[in-house]
Formats: sequence, C-alpha cells, structure tokens
Amino acid sequence: MLFRSEEYPTIDTYDWAPGSKLVLYTDGLLTANDGEKNLYERKHLRKILEKAATGRARQMFDAIIADRHERAGHLEPEDDTTLVVCEALQ
Repeated sequence: MLFRSEEYPTIDTYDWAPGSKLVLYTDGLLTANDGEKNLYERKHLRKILEKAATGRARQMFDAIIADRHERAGHLEPEDDTTLVVCEALQ
C-alpha cells in the first residue's frame, strides 16, 4: 500500500479471452506535442488501437510509438512516458 490509511479496491481474477489486450500508459503519452502545442490526444491513440486491435501486443505497442513519434518525435518529451501492452495468449 502506498498510504497505510487508504483502502484500495482489488480484483482477484479477470478472465481474458485469448488475444485480449490491456493497454496501460501514463499521461506523458498524451502530453506529447508537435512544438506548436498540438497534443497527441486520446483520439489519436484510439485510432491506432482500433487499427492495431487484431495484431499482437508488440505490433500494437510499435504502432502507438510510431504514431506518437510521427506527430511529436522530433521534440524532447516534456514528461516521462510509460506504455505497457499486455496480451492473453491462452
């Protein structure tokens, strides 16, 4: 626990169908901009997730990074970014 006085909900199990994916990211992914303050927004991420939905987790990860880089990759990030894509294999 982060703070002893806080209670956090827990989930014991979740049944994933093979091929199901879970995408986790920090706000740094969405605060990337092109230098003109045009952000990499959720609509951009959603579009890539829809296009890459039938691929493997690594392909989805690579597609997200490539799209973000295309939109704002030439600039130093203003915030740290974490991206994790998990996939149920069985």
